[in-house]
Amino acid sequence: MNSSFLHTATKCHSIAIFFFNRYEKQIEAVDKIPIQIRLHFRASTIELLRRRSNSKRVSLVNDIWKIYRASAESCVKAGQYTDAERLWLAALEVAEDYGPDNAMLTTSLEGLAEVFWYQGKHEFAAPICRRLLRLYEQKLGHHHPDVGTMAYNLALLYHSWGKYVEAEPFYKLSMSIKTRVLGGRHPEVVSLLGNYADLLLMLDRVEEARELKALAEKVKATSWRKTGNWQAMPAAAESETLSNSSPG
Repeated sequence: MNSSFLHTATKCHSIAIFFFNRYEKQIEAVDKIPIQIRLHFRASTIELLRRRSNSKRVSLVNDIWKIYRASAESCVKAGQYTDAERLWLAALEVAEDYGPDNAMLTTSLEGLAEVFWYQGKHEFAAPICRRLLRLYEQKLGHHHPDVGTMAYNLALLYHSWGKYVEAEPFYKLSMSIKTRVLGGRHPEVVSLLGNYADLLLMLDRVEEARELKALAEKVKATSWRKTGNWQAMPAAAESETLSNSSPG
């Protein structure tokens, strides 16, 4: 890698950091950085990371990752899921080198799974969500709310994908955790029971479904759940309808 390329990469990074710092409190202004420049980091900054000292490397990684995240979130907000996917992949590439305990990794994985969900790319979202579930179980314990949230995401994902048998154990896991944490009368638990009852109907287990329907209002949830990493546990009044919404 010659010095002229390194100089260009450093300049590109500096320009992007300038824009990000200038508009850090107005995330939508990250759009002022062209998508080509944001994605150019994937090639141009890897060499920089290898050449920096540890302390400078950590600072540089944080700067780059923040740009990727802000840009990806901005694209999601605008419904630009293809661009968001590429940006989350770039963020994940940066985060992978810093171990499973780094919040950059889990946040990048969640962001990527979310944009796959919105695009209906279930086959790509599922293994990421399974990986996140394992990470949260190992790091937070088997009964943590974030484990329940990710299990619910997997249940909804397989349910909407038409893989009903695969969805059931994740409904059961999520229901067990959320009932313990939130209580059986919480609207989110009622929502979960309604979705699980619908799944049982699809499996021709009518009597079991009726029993669940007797315990729950006919309320269904489909919005993508984010774990505590994003401070997005759903509000008590939040509910949507699986049959009226579809990812992508």
